[in-house]
Amino acid sequence: MQAILTFNLKDFPRETVKSYGLDIVNPDPWRSGVVKQHPAEVLEVLAQLLHSSRNPPLLRPDCCTSLERLGLPTSAAHLRTRWAAED
Repeated sequence: MQAILTFNLKDFPRETVKSYGLDIVNPDPWRSGVVKQHPAEVLEVLAQLLHSSRNPPLLRPDCCTSLERLGLPTSAAHLRTRWAAED
């Protein structure tokens, strides 16, 4: 099934969207699933992004805090767990 990835549920009524063969997916569980299924790839991309941030430099905790502010607390928690396992 195809899906719309959005926090904006009010503009995409589930029944209307289903009539088009689509589903509505919240970004946080979806992104968390990507982190769980492809941790090495996700961590590598994030490492490159963190390394390239210069002004101001972005650290791992800052990245997780930003994700939480964006409404992705589960994703941030998974990343914290993965990074803690590396240290």
